[in-house]
Amino acid sequence: MFPKGDKSGKSDDRHKQQGFFRHPHALARFILPLLLIGTLVSAVVQLDHSLTNVPNSFSLSPNEDRTIANIQGWRPSKLYFGLETFFVGPLNTYLVGASVGLASLTRLIELPAVPGQGYFVERPEELRRVYIAGRWVSILSALGIIVGVYLLGFKLYGPGVGLLAATFLSLYPSFLEFYPSMTADLPVTFFSLVFLLLCLRLLSGENRG
Repeated sequence: MFPKGDKSGKSDDRHKQQGFFRHPHALARFILPLLLIGTLVSAVVQLDHSLTNVPNSFSLSPNEDRTIANIQGWRPSKLYFGLETFFVGPLNTYLVGASVGLASLTRLIELPAVPGQGYFVERPEELRRVYIAGRWVSILSALGIIVGVYLLGFKLYGPGVGLLAATFLSLYPSFLEFYPSMTADLPVTFFSLVFLLLCLRLLSGENRG
């Protein structure tokens, strides 16, 4: 009267439970890439919209203008990076500067030989490309944050919780507002998550020892 190999009559319930606990892993492999792709597409659409529909400026916030102003005063050949002019966190400024420099090395942006704002006044298209390169720092940070939140939830409570946390974050209005703009919030959050994950890894290693 019982299923073969089980004398308790509870084989079906146990099979259903095992199947349920296997689902979060499969869902995470399927949904997490979709969340990343959706975030990336949304960011690119907002990026293009902001650069073509903001009147008289490419900037979405005062911090963007200050970051670009700092970068325009740099003289890397003389190891001068305008440290006394920082209005925003230096981490974000250096990351944006590195992104703009990489775009310049790959010929995506033509930077002036002598720093100065007059160059971009005469060439607004080059300034537009500078904003695009700088905002990619926030976009990539946003993608890293989604993965980091998933991993944090996964390590603490399992794949289901990690997937829910990443999903809620990717749909949170304030998060959607931040990642198309050149601000320090997303890079700082990303590196904070990396720090937390490293701490969890160290603590779990100590527990195993």
